Amino acid sequence: MMVTERQITGLMGELYVAKHCTCPKCKIGRFVGMSISNFPCADLICKFCGQLIQVKTKKVKNKNQKIKKVGGAAWSPFKKRIESGIFYPLFIVKIIKNKPFSILFISEHTQKEIYDIDNNLYVSRKPLGNHCKRAGWQGFNYNLDLIPEKLIRILK
Repeated sequence: MMVTERQITGLMGELYVAKHCTCPKCKIGRFVGMSISNFPCADLICKFCGQLIQVKTKKVKNKNQKIKKVGGAAWSPFKKRIESGIFYPLFIVKIIKNKPFSILFISEHTQKEIYDIDNNLYVSRKPLGNHCKRAGWQGFNYNLDLIPEKLIRILK
């Protein structure tokens, strides 16, 4: 199976977080990749406390560019998780010309607070058409415009 450019970019972001961040829960653990590929809604796990996190990578044109939305993953398992009240910390790696340079952090508590006020924080996308290899698959976007900038921490 061929690896896509998006998968390479996503892996680059995960490796960057693993190298530069400690766990927001225990404050001491470092992250490693999930041993199960395609584990729904989580990318890395803390080696110390087991905290799961989500990592998204976004290409930007300049360092000050505000990110308004980030593509999520599979909508169905994500929706079930948030409806059950389970939120994971979100790390967003900004990349310019294939070089990671900054990490934004949105805690699970912030996501829950915003979602409780406005459930448009997570917006489902249209399912893929019948002509697509994964027809019927449906993703979502994180609507970052709903999160006040003061609640988004810059880690690096």
